Amino acid sequence: MHLLQIWDLAKEKIKEKIGTTSYETWFSNIQAKEKNAETIIIETPDDFFKNWIVEHYGVFIQEAINDFSQKHICIEFLVNSQILKQETKNRLSQFEQNFKEVDSSRSILNARFTFDNFVIGKFIGNLSSTCQRLVNYWQNAAHLLTCSCLRNYTAGFCVHFGRRGNHI
Repeated sequence: MHLLQIWDLAKEKIKEKIGTTSYETWFSNIQAKEKNAETIIIETPDDFFKNWIVEHYGVFIQEAINDFSQKHICIEFLVNSQILKQETKNRLSQFEQNFKEVDSSRSILNARFTFDNFVIGKFIGNLSSTCQRLVNYWQNAAHLLTCSCLRNYTAGFCVHFGRRGNHI
């Protein structure tokens, strides 16, 4: 049996286990591809999806695949921003069309407080700079994590993390 056939069977089992709503939320925008006879690639539209699926459903995915395969199958999770379904893009576009311009003359907000004249004081400036350093630190840490390969054969669970084009 090919890996994609195994994946189709595994998806049904995952859907039964996690429920229709969770399945539609997290699995409707992912794709699977065969890398080789022992490895399946699961592509997600962004890092958030990838991380959520790995963290919350990685074990379920591996178990479901193992249930339908006679050999150990390794799973790679990759980001592919091109897979966001056209239907989702259309819904987002329709949703954005419903936004209305705000008539500033009828606004209850104080006109003095706008982004154009916002001043960053010393305290806010220090806080902003600290936040920026933290963001940079965690982005670097996340990059190191997504480039690493986690293998735990004793548990029968093999997961690769990476972005499209990274050598893993």
